[in-house]
Amino acid sequence: MAQSRKGIELYHYTGCEGVLPSLSARVYYQSGAKWYGEVRCNYEEEKTYAFSVGKTFLKEGGWAYSFTPSTGIAMGKFQGISIGMNGDLSHGPLSMSTSAQYGFNPGRGGHNLFSWSELNWQLSKFFYTGCTMQALSSAGAVSHWEPGFQIGFCFSDWSIPLYVFQPASGERYFALGICREWKK
Repeated sequence: MAQSRKGIELYHYTGCEGVLPSLSARVYYQSGAKWYGEVRCNYEEEKTYAFSVGKTFLKEGGWAYSFTPSTGIAMGKFQGISIGMNGDLSHGPLSMSTSAQYGFNPGRGGHNLFSWSELNWQLSKFFYTGCTMQALSSAGAVSHWEPGFQIGFCFSDWSIPLYVFQPASGERYFALGICREWKK
């Protein structure tokens, strides 16, 4: 039987003038048979809760990868159907991950797209750094591309990443995460 995994990610955003600090959360579970489920809060949009299910496909070894297509529903400020993809690629100290969610409401015509990608270098057992890109788009709004960088600290099953988005602009903001993953 293959390994199952579960985790929780909490992110606190702050620093952008005129925008209130916010908290975003994601809780996920992947069974030993690679079935996947996750619950998100304030991920697609503030005051929105979502649930998605999918299946993970992976390869372990030198060049390791996994990708998880998923589908689900969103409720709250944004209501609709959510289609997503989580992907990871790693080799030695290098890793790349991406998460994309597309939400749409067939009855109201609204939609949004959220994408978060990272490229990281694990400098030691306890420290990593890298660059990140966040993309946001919604119906009737201009797409936003927000580059950034991060530093992260890890110990045991925990990681604490600190992100700085749009570091060279007056619209700079920060995200602090607390993440934990368990494998069985």
